[in-house]
Amino acid sequence: MRTKSGMMAFFFALQLIGCAENDACVGSDCGVDASDTDGGEASDPTQTEPNDRTETSICDETHEDWTVGLQSCSPDSQPGYTLFAPMRSTSTYLIDLWGEKVHEWTSTYKPGLSVYLEDDGSILRATTVPRSAHSNQFDAGGLAGRVEHVGWDSELLWSYQYASTNHISHHDVERLPNGNVLMIAFEVKTEEEALAAGRDYNLLRDGELWPDHIIEVRPDGPDGGEIVWEWHVWDHLIQDFDETKANYGVVADHPGKMNINYVGGGRGVGGADWLHINSIDYNAELDQILLSAHNTNEIYIIDHNTTTEEAAGPAGDFLYRWGNPQAYGRGGPGEQQLFVQHDARWIEDGKPGEGNILIFNNGGSSSATYTTVDEIVPPYDSEGGYLLDESGHYGPSEALWRHGLM
Repeated sequence: MRTKSGMMAFFFALQLIGCAENDACVGSDCGVDASDTDGGEASDPTQTEPNDRTETSICDETHEDWTVGLQSCSPDSQPGYTLFAPMRSTSTYLIDLWGEKVHEWTSTYKPGLSVYLEDDGSILRATTVPRSAHSNQFDAGGLAGRVEHVGWDSELLWSYQYASTNHISHHDVERLPNGNVLMIAFEVKTEEEALAAGRDYNLLRDGELWPDHIIEVRPDGPDGGEIVWEWHVWDHLIQDFDETKANYGVVADHPGKMNINYVGGGRGVGGADWLHINSIDYNAELDQILLSAHNTNEIYIIDHNTTTEEAAGPAGDFLYRWGNPQAYGRGGPGEQQLFVQHDARWIEDGKPGEGNILIFNNGGSSSATYTTVDEIVPPYDSEGGYLLDESGHYGPSEALWRHGLM
């Protein structure tokens, strides 16, 4: 099992998951002796010290008048630990149910908006790089440029930089069962290239586009890697704006492709940061990749069981998309389900709802709450694909479960 902390949007929210079943987090000390100074001091001296707690201790506290530290916990809380990486810090922290620091990993770099706890107590984290690494080419939320593997003792075990004037990684990374790492990245397309692909000139506010692509990196040595697989959204475009271009067609007839002129709404419309993919997840049983695109209000599933060459053709088209059928010409505003969402992930085997998808839906949902966590049941067919419903949409028509946070 892995534990993830993802930091989202301009004013970030941490998506935090307990690691009770992580091999590195067995017992109340999560792999370290409770007397070790790395365990940290109590956040409040009136609280029970970590040394006084046992594996069966129950956290049942409420502190409505506290402005920092533990606000509340209950016997219904999931046992385990929480991993998080503050955006302005170079440290990553693990805390217990009482809010006590159990462990801290240090680094030279600030987070590139995701960190994962691995089974051996090490962490895999996306990090930022100096702006000189890309000559100030990129300016967008979630920029990273680097991934690093850090041991329990904060030893740097491996790093890989993916940043230049032509590309930069951002937001999220994903460890694969074979040890390789998936990364989300921007790539630069010039105004000339964008127009040749049928982009409306009025939607080129910045004079270029940064469409997303996915790379799979095989670690090589302490600070290198080989890109062994790639997928580019630029290979899967459709548009109904310029009939002189090869990708001209009826958008609604091609739900597996991305309309190069669909830009969603909100800030940044028509800017270089077109899709703003902000999370990536992998399903080993299906050998499929799940992506979340902030600016189009959709999630996408693509096939990983392809070569790079195959991924550039029809085999690399979207297998499934959900959240905003306007984006593929088969719906209106009333059918939009997702609103600048983050952190789409499959529910792991053995957990309630296994195989379903959880999404942090930032706002404006039909539940009339500002932010929700949504669980959906993808319309799987018997061959690893996904079914369109009678109206030509990818279902479901509503979330199986939705919890409003604000």
